[in-house]
Amino acid sequence: MTKSKLPGEATPNSESPLKDRHGVVVVGAGPSGLAAAYRLQQAGVDVIVVDPGEDVGGKMKSREVNGFHIDLGPTVVPPTHTNMIPIIKELGMLDTPGGAEVAGSIFGIAQGGGKFVNLDTANIALAMAKTKLVGLRGKLALARIGFDVFRARKFVRHPNLGNAAALDTSSAEEYARHLDPKLYDNLIDVLLHSQVGAPGSTLSKVDLLRLIFVEIGRPGPTRAFTNGVQSYARKIAENFPVSLKTTVEELVEHKNGVTVTVNVDGERRVIEADSAIVTADAHSSAKFLTQLSESGRAFLNSITYTSMTNVHVGLSKPTKESAYMALIPASVEPRVLAVVFERNRSQKCVPPGKEMISIYSSDAIAEEYWDADDEVLTKTLIEATENIVPGFSENIEFTFVNRWPRVVSASAPGRYKELEKFQRGISHWKRIHIASDYLGNTNMDSATSLGEIAAKDVLSSNLLSK
Repeated sequence: MTKSKLPGEATPNSESPLKDRHGVVVVGAGPSGLAAAYRLQQAGVDVIVVDPGEDVGGKMKSREVNGFHIDLGPTVVPPTHTNMIPIIKELGMLDTPGGAEVAGSIFGIAQGGGKFVNLDTANIALAMAKTKLVGLRGKLALARIGFDVFRARKFVRHPNLGNAAALDTSSAEEYARHLDPKLYDNLIDVLLHSQVGAPGSTLSKVDLLRLIFVEIGRPGPTRAFTNGVQSYARKIAENFPVSLKTTVEELVEHKNGVTVTVNVDGERRVIEADSAIVTADAHSSAKFLTQLSESGRAFLNSITYTSMTNVHVGLSKPTKESAYMALIPASVEPRVLAVVFERNRSQKCVPPGKEMISIYSSDAIAEEYWDADDEVLTKTLIEATENIVPGFSENIEFTFVNRWPRVVSASAPGRYKELEKFQRGISHWKRIHIASDYLGNTNMDSATSLGEIAAKDVLSSNLLSK
């Protein structure tokens, strides 16, 4: 079996920057941990980020292949990323060469036979109201969802969805299908897949309400990083020390601080700090947070993550599509979830006169082909995409397979009620702050917000050494 290797570009530090003591240790170098460390550094705190990987970014991974810049996880920065955009601007990367530049705002819903219904995300509410994709019953259902979002706004505006536990009464599919089955199948389910990373059957109603609350209120253009989203991670990480290849084995809170036991590239070390911010995934956290109760550890171990496989296809000439992303209803092609036309997303991420399309598989294909040869997966997804974009495969220059093992934490109904119980169980912790992806179905902006909130909590705790 052959698989694509994705070697990281390690930050060029010849030695670990870890000291015996730090003000704050941030566990995880994804968008949450990087944002937390950045805000703490700005406040003059002695902060360090530790991460077991070979490069910073977490889920924000990018590669360059034959002059094409490929994002292996999150891609665009929509106008709704109101926490991340200010940091991008502070870093000097907003609307600058090589930074986050204005990109495409059109996404399409595939209708089969190469036809699409396009919607403009620059004003998604108006686009939804005008589209013929949704009939009268569907538009009435959308109005009902909008009303429910308005009523739930104080619970779903926060990225920590434990606050919305009282609304966690059904799955997103049960809630939306009851209002209009066609609306769910043709629009809502593909939106949940593309924006949240999981089907509505595995998500809570809370996730849908949160998605609508976030997406509707901020019209404007999307942006994309010309050199890939990981360029943002590397830029922000220039502001504070990061110790890579560093695995946390134990994190313990005591009266006067926290003790962090780490393994740095095979060497075991013990670090003292005033506080810690944890942004690691649920399963890793369950191992090193040894002061958790049995029920708390069981909750973290019960978290499941969705996975995704996708194939990036470099083309010798552009396609004729105008959308930067096409969402694919299962009724049109069950093997493909979405197709991103990278040139429309950002013209500078592909060489002049060329194109790259990124094919995202359905959940069933991701599971079935996870251990398959790259060639088998590629053939399957290219064949399926020919039903959506006829003729594109005649111009293939190269293919690149990516397997994304931990997209989002699946939040079946009742998960946020359990999250609320978990958070009550650790409410006595004063020096360990949680800002991890299982607090909600986080995107880059929600993660950034969680990191900034954790940093603010640390600063307001009055527990940092003078």
